[in-house]
Amino acid sequence: MWYWPVSAGTPGAVNTSARIRNTKGARCLNVNLRLNQALDQWHEWGLNDARPPVAIRRLPGGLTNQNFSLQCGPHHLVLRLNHTDDKRLNILRPVELAIQRYMAHIGFSPKVHYVSEEQGYWVRDYVAGNVLQTDLLTSDTLAGMARLLHSVHHIDIRHLEIPPLEFSVKAMRYLTLLKQEQPQHIGMLTELEDCVLKVGEGLPEGYSLCHMDPLPANWISQPSGLLTLLDWEYAARAHPLLDFAAVYRALPGHLRPLWLKAANVGDESYWAMALRQVGLLEKLWLVAEGQAGITSLRDEIR
Repeated sequence: MWYWPVSAGTPGAVNTSARIRNTKGARCLNVNLRLNQALDQWHEWGLNDARPPVAIRRLPGGLTNQNFSLQCGPHHLVLRLNHTDDKRLNILRPVELAIQRYMAHIGFSPKVHYVSEEQGYWVRDYVAGNVLQTDLLTSDTLAGMARLLHSVHHIDIRHLEIPPLEFSVKAMRYLTLLKQEQPQHIGMLTELEDCVLKVGEGLPEGYSLCHMDPLPANWISQPSGLLTLLDWEYAARAHPLLDFAAVYRALPGHLRPLWLKAANVGDESYWAMALRQVGLLEKLWLVAEGQAGITSLRDEIR
């Protein structure tokens, strides 16, 4: 077994001769151990001219998964450690994998070389470039993002078994979970259930492939100028406005008019409901993951 001491700090090459030490808590230790086990399987990844992984560094970002860049012979790869509780986050990994592989086939996403369901990790091609930074976005970049999303929404997915996004069902799963874990707030959560049911009726059913999490942090701008959209774990068959609403909510105020122009969202009533649905799902996810306090949900009761 090799030991790869990867800290939670800034990305950088690691010293592959040292054992794990100075980890910050159980979560960091767990990540290191899972990474060790995954890297020890490099010979099973099916790569030509592969060598033991080197130049391993943690990639920034990622609230759900942990990503690591590495070199394996001539192959520059990303090893992704998946979240350990997919059910809690309503993630269907087989669906994500089917979408990811098809998107790679048609040139929209990097190729996945290896999947370990048992250990919960993927190995895919590395995409050279820079993660989009919200404060550095330009009108041209926003227009490119909108064009790519429009293209995604028009992809024929009839041959893929992609379940529809059922907003009310998805939101209720989070609420049920929170009721079980924090029963002292059951009154507030019950009120929010009524809001969820009303909001769920406000947007027509959609039949397009939607990413459902196209925030700037999930985009790579390549040196050629091409944009790549990563991480399809929340993707579903849904209404396209939900993707545009997710980007809109992530932008600062001065960029939102530019995004509305680029996205050409159309019907204002549907747009308002898309913003509401995305906002509710986002808040519920943050609370379920401990990224926000449960009392913040009071703002959503209206």
